[in-house]
Amino acid sequence: MKKYDVGIKEKEMYGETVPSTSSSKERIIRPSFSLTQKQLPILKGKEFDDHFTIEADVRIEAIRSTEDEKNSKVTYEIEILKVGLKSGKLSDDEFDKLSKGDKEKYMKKSVGLGND
Repeated sequence: MKKYDVGIKEKEMYGETVPSTSSSKERIIRPSFSLTQKQLPILKGKEFDDHFTIEADVRIEAIRSTEDEKNSKVTYEIEILKVGLKSGKLSDDEFDKLSKGDKEKYMKKSVGLGND
């Protein structure tokens, strides 16, 4: 699976409306979302600033286009349907080579949801 850095410099995102300070020029804005332990029980025990890989099934809910004299922008509203935490001993390359069914089985086993 190809991964993309979705961070955008604050100045690029908001233009000249951001106060001109040295820190605001370099601040990176990234999309985020929140989950509860009830939604994803495997999060229990995770700490602030832990890094891990998730895989998500999503659906595009809306596509919005805006255009002005300087640029155009397309924004996608994404609904998150299912999320899995990728963990275990497979490398990213090995995981990517698995069939969709095998990926689901591997992720369920990794998070303790079954052995099938």
